[in-house]
Amino acid sequence: MNKYKFFIILILVIMATFGVYNNTLAESSTESAVKAEKLTQKEEVLRNKTELEINRRLTSLSNLNTRVEAMKKLSNESKNTLILQVQDQINSLNALKLKIQNDSDIQSFKDDRLAITEEYRIYLLFIPKMHILAASDRIFEITADMDKLVSKMQTRIDSEKKKGKDITTMQSNLDNIKSKITDANTQAKAATDLVTLLVPDQGNKSKFAANKQALQDARKKLVLAKQDLSLVKQGFEQIRQDLNPSSSSSATPSAIKTKLR
Repeated sequence: MNKYKFFIILILVIMATFGVYNNTLAESSTESAVKAEKLTQKEEVLRNKTELEINRRLTSLSNLNTRVEAMKKLSNESKNTLILQVQDQINSLNALKLKIQNDSDIQSFKDDRLAITEEYRIYLLFIPKMHILAASDRIFEITADMDKLVSKMQTRIDSEKKKGKDITTMQSNLDNIKSKITDANTQAKAATDLVTLLVPDQGNKSKFAANKQALQDARKKLVLAKQDLSLVKQGFEQIRQDLNPSSSSSATPSAIKTKLR
């Protein structure tokens, strides 16, 4: 009888133990399912955020085509090359967006998300590069207009010389203007050369630092060019006053004044 009771108690204990174990497994499975669901939701939120980042870059790239088309001193061949570069970036980002939408494992997704910044560098390299090229082209356009005005002023100064007027100061100012125009073109050309061949660093720190330095140096060149143009404008104003002491109108074309602002 005692043995019988012992076996019954043992069976009850075993059944209770299995019950606790099963409940533990059930709870564990439920917790895992909840965690998995939360992880999936988190991934989906991050995926949507990533797509927004790509779309923002695509919009910025599309706007660049307008700037490239507006470049007047750039050759058609060079302009087409830049447009193709922009389109290549757009196509690659669209392909990356599609890949991210189809990524089935978290590591692939993380790698693709990292590629947005490291492989493309849209905001850190490509767009700044294009802005510098557009600014350089605008400087070339301004200096071309200024060269035309230099020729007209030289004709006026030569005419005043024939009349016996002392043109020493005017000629000196005009020669200085020519020098500043030449320097502005030199600085703009140097800025263009610094950035034209820049490509994304692909995560290489040394390349990243070199690209960053090149962009900074190019911007400094543009600042110097704009300073030159400002001095040219002042020189034109001074010659105008010397040629027409009683005149209040400016000899500087309105187009040039507008571009210098």
